[in-house]
Amino acid sequence: MNHLTPEIQTLILSSLQTARKASELSFLLEDVAAATYKQDTDLKTAIEKIADYSNELANALRALDSGKAREVALESQNLLRHADRIKVEMSYVPSKDFESGLYEIFKTLGYKDFLLEFTVVSDTETGAHIYHNGNFIDISMFNIIKEKLREVNFNSL
Repeated sequence: MNHLTPEIQTLILSSLQTARKASELSFLLEDVAAATYKQDTDLKTAIEKIADYSNELANALRALDSGKAREVALESQNLLRHADRIKVEMSYVPSKDFESGLYEIFKTLGYKDFLLEFTVVSDTETGAHIYHNGNFIDISMFNIIKEKLREVNFNSL
């Protein structure tokens, strides 16, 4: 990456948190890149839309001429396309608070520069399936209860 420092990359991905938002931002970046080929193009409107997703990226784009803005837009799309993804399958569409909370949990566990990719799968029941780098975790209510019951000896109560 030429224009986006590792710190800015981390801030961009942290502000997005999900693959869905990254995809939306990628479309806006496509508009910025295309607009830089036109004479007398005002990038301010497109950059303001980008600020809804990432202030850091919008600030970086504001300070550049159109040629450099195109390079940063393409570089940002590349970052979004190749970002590490943690896939989460759930039986319902998660709320924004749930998405943010789960993102923060992964950050506290040491994950860095990643996006969460949520998919609704009806047979997940209550809980979630999490996939990352070929690993799978089943966090269902059934498994949580089963695990807790292993720790309890009902005969001693």
